[in-house]
Amino acid sequence: MAWRSTSQIMLFQIQTMFRHKPSHRQKHRFSTKQRGFTLVELLVALVVMAIMAALSWRGLDVMLRSREITQARVDEVASLENVIRQWDSDLDAVFPVTTSGGAPGLYSNSNAGSGPGPGAGVGTSTTTPASPTPLPSLTAAPLNSSSTPKVMAIDWDGRVLRVVRRSSTPKAQGLDGGLNVVGWTMRDNAWVRWQSPDLLKTADLIKAWNEVSLWAQNSSSESKQYETILFSSSGWQIYYFRDNAWSNPLSSSGAQVNSSNNPTASSAIPDGIRIEVQLPERLGGAIVKDWVRPSFSINRS
Repeated sequence: MAWRSTSQIMLFQIQTMFRHKPSHRQKHRFSTKQRGFTLVELLVALVVMAIMAALSWRGLDVMLRSREITQARVDEVASLENVIRQWDSDLDAVFPVTTSGGAPGLYSNSNAGSGPGPGAGVGTSTTTPASPTPLPSLTAAPLNSSSTPKVMAIDWDGRVLRVVRRSSTPKAQGLDGGLNVVGWTMRDNAWVRWQSPDLLKTADLIKAWNEVSLWAQNSSSESKQYETILFSSSGWQIYYFRDNAWSNPLSSSGAQVNSSNNPTASSAIPDGIRIEVQLPERLGGAIVKDWVRPSFSINRS
């Protein structure tokens, strides 16, 4: 009885052992779930990712370059617009110098009441009572002799356009800022502008008027401190509008402007000024800008 019970127990244990032994298919399934990527699979994945990254970078690089080019064009157009606005501002603020071409007489009451008085010509000196309030002022000089240094409102000599304009520097209590001499020229394939400091003396005005002409021919280190390089350009042309027609300022009709035989028109402001500026090809190649004297009107009969 005891032997039989022992045999049954051993048989039961053997049956239990074989019953829980996994089959070959179960072993294969278990080993498959635990298996990782092979080296070939990793290399293929890395190559695919590298190709995708290269294609993405090329597309991103094209977008960035296009954005930089577009932004550069926008900046150039904005710079050109600022230059044109400055051009119009200089001409709109032009000071009507006397028709004889004489320099306007400038005076300042802040100089202890002495100096050239209102209407005084160049080389004259009068004494005026001291003013309790220093008010720098300016006034056009009367007709001067032919020996008086010439200063005109606008003058074009084929190289530089010289303009006498009122100062735009803000002053306290609305005081007059005086005058500025402005020069526009083309040098080293660039549009350049020159502006003098605020002028309150006739001698300083004459000096600045002559200095801007010398600056256009051969600029010195001292005169360059008053210049501003505005925009790249290969050349420009200027025309005056007089007698209802556009003409070259240096032509026979424009030559009368600088003739001493015609003092009435020697410093007359033209009815209009046209500029043709050569621009880089990327900006269209050329631009034409017309300025019209604010008080100009066509008489229709």
